[in-house]
Amino acid sequence: MEQEKPCNTEACIVDTDCQVSAWSWTECSADGMRTGTRIVTVQPTGAGKNCPVLTLDQECGSYDLALTKNLKSGQSRRVKVGDNVTFTIIVTNE
Repeated sequence: MEQEKPCNTEACIVDTDCQVSAWSWTECSADGMRTGTRIVTVQPTGAGKNCPVLTLDQECGSYDLALTKNLKSGQSRRVKVGDNVTFTIIVTNE
């Protein structure tokens, strides 16, 4: 004699993608860096997408856009934005 077994009694796992908050940034440090952080607001489940990077270090600083406004395509200019941070702006199209 066969015994009946219940089937499909476990809860279904819904595929949910990870969701994160907007970036929150620190102030620009003396060495021209800032750190961005965000938090997980919804954990992924099932075959949902994994969470993206939650922290990021980025160069920062400010510069006068007037330094670059007359550049033409193919030209570049090095811009110093802090004591230790210099970057190059390259115009790729007009």
